[in-house]
Amino acid sequence: MIGSESAVDISFENLLKSWRKYKVGKNKSLEFLQFEYFLERNLMSLAGDLASGKYMHGKYTNFLVEDNKRRLISVATIRDRVIHRLVYEYLVSLFDHTFDFGVWSCRNCKGLVGAVHYCNQLTQKYPNAYVWRADIRKFFDNVDSVKLFAIIKQRVSDPKALWIIQKILASYSPGISIGNLTSQIFANIYLNEFDRFVRHTLRPLGYLRYGDDFVVFANNKVQLEIIVSAATGFLNQKLSLELNRNNHFFGKARSGIMFLGCIIMPDEIMLNRRNKRRIFRRLNSKNISSYHGLLRQFGDKELQRRLAWQLLKYT
Repeated sequence: MIGSESAVDISFENLLKSWRKYKVGKNKSLEFLQFEYFLERNLMSLAGDLASGKYMHGKYTNFLVEDNKRRLISVATIRDRVIHRLVYEYLVSLFDHTFDFGVWSCRNCKGLVGAVHYCNQLTQKYPNAYVWRADIRKFFDNVDSVKLFAIIKQRVSDPKALWIIQKILASYSPGISIGNLTSQIFANIYLNEFDRFVRHTLRPLGYLRYGDDFVVFANNKVQLEIIVSAATGFLNQKLSLELNRNNHFFGKARSGIMFLGCIIMPDEIMLNRRNKRRIFRRLNSKNISSYHGLLRQFGDKELQRRLAWQLLKYT
């Protein structure tokens, strides 16, 4: 357990810091502008409610997003999102250093591109390894908030912090909201149990995870079969999670791995067909520079030539 020196800071000054971090890159909606116009009053009220125990999490606004799959996104009020930022920073300071090196999602100096390059490094190091790539079925919907809170309590002892975390967890059911910033750190805290089991009990050649997608490298088919069976059982029994049975991949590392929208081989990384089509479908003058950087890293020569023509169109 962590002592009182790790108490959450709910002061006006810290809420102001949370607001400044939250507002970066946000659209200036009417709700945003109204909150910002009365910023001091709003943050003083929030600090008072936290201190007195009167804070209540508000309702969510829901909307559907259709990309690779259909997702329900639930968005909290700005008042609550300031609290989410505060709790996120607090939990990151306590938990991030405990996470496995192979975890690349929602962490400073890591991210999706880093995960793709790390997977490539593992294929170079273990080209003859047997590989299992998988993901968890409806992960955010199936996180057991009671188990998650019990895991958090193993490291957080501050009553005020636990009370605020409970408010956030109780605000959404079932599982945790995809739209909450706190859900990013909650996901890593919850799956850290799985990461540690894979790394220290199953001891594969290599392991990495991004969100609820992961890849395991093993010496041979027999070891891989043991890992698959044990990992599946752990997820079911300890975390109440199931694997997405339609998205398993088994093969040799040297033959390439479909992971995070890329085809990753020892000597090459390419975007998969779906992502290539999506990029050119969405391309416009505002996002072309971002996609140019992505294709410079993971696009083949034909794609880069096509993008060069598009760049001329927008310049």
